[in-house]
Amino acid sequence: MNRSSLTVKVARLVQRFPFSIFRFLEWPFLFFSQEKKYNFIILLAPPRSGSTLAYQLLCHAFESHYLSNFSHLFYKLPYLGGWFSGKSCNNYSSDFSSNQGFVRGVCGPAEGLHFWRYWIGCGLDESENKNDEENLLLQKRKSYIQSVIKTLGKPDKPVIAGYLGHLVCIDKIKLTFPSAIIVKLYRDPVENALSILESKRKIDSEWFSVVPEECDLEDINEYSQVASQVYWLNKKMDKLKGERVLSINYEKICEHPDKVINHVAEFCNSFNFKMQIKSNLPESFFRKQKVENKDVAFLTEEFKKLEDRFGCLENDSSWN
Repeated sequence: MNRSSLTVKVARLVQRFPFSIFRFLEWPFLFFSQEKKYNFIILLAPPRSGSTLAYQLLCHAFESHYLSNFSHLFYKLPYLGGWFSGKSCNNYSSDFSSNQGFVRGVCGPAEGLHFWRYWIGCGLDESENKNDEENLLLQKRKSYIQSVIKTLGKPDKPVIAGYLGHLVCIDKIKLTFPSAIIVKLYRDPVENALSILESKRKIDSEWFSVVPEECDLEDINEYSQVASQVYWLNKKMDKLKGERVLSINYEKICEHPDKVINHVAEFCNSFNFKMQIKSNLPESFFRKQKVENKDVAFLTEEFKKLEDRFGCLENDSSWN
């Protein structure tokens, strides 16, 4: 099953139903059981950086609420969708397979484009994510989803999100969920760009996924476009600092997933989470090695041009 399958097409039709008319059913739960802080973990990552693998690993390793394919189906009823998903997917065990970021199954972790665009106005194109301060309806939605996250998330069962679009609306995320823990995922920039390039060619698309505002989509060759996309998305991650921000590395996930998960747990628990690792983890994951060819050479040259002009990337990893 993938995004073009009949099941997914039917699910998208179901999503159009106005489930918001039943939102009053959620109000008693939000009123009586709201926590005082956000037990919320947000994974930030560029596309094709290992984001889906990292998201699956977090949901597999820890007891958590996460946006499953089931709860995304009912994204306009976020508390009830999250609660039912939490009950039915409580013992989620991932096979760590995906198709262009899509994880099959009702309990498969979903990125949640419709969810996050609806609730906080965060789409995949950065230029469309601004100037919503006067949108009173969106402000009400933000307040509502804050209550949902506070109510669902517990220290021993936090909410985990892994939406690529969060990387182009970081300010919104910080303002809406000020005490969330943010996990930044880094991957070798050339390998990351190469993976995007291969995906673009595979689906024969002019653009792939997240669009940072610094990128010029016209009059630019495919190497410049992809390198620019990865460079500016990494720049946004580099700028995000703070005591509740953790950096992890895709290469290390592939080599030692257990060590990375233990590191995440220790970091979160230092902020009064009570996270325990619930599942046996794979010893390692296959990682496609970079082969020196013309694509790698052209991408390397494009990154050099960008770094000479705008500064080097940190490719930060706070844990060695």
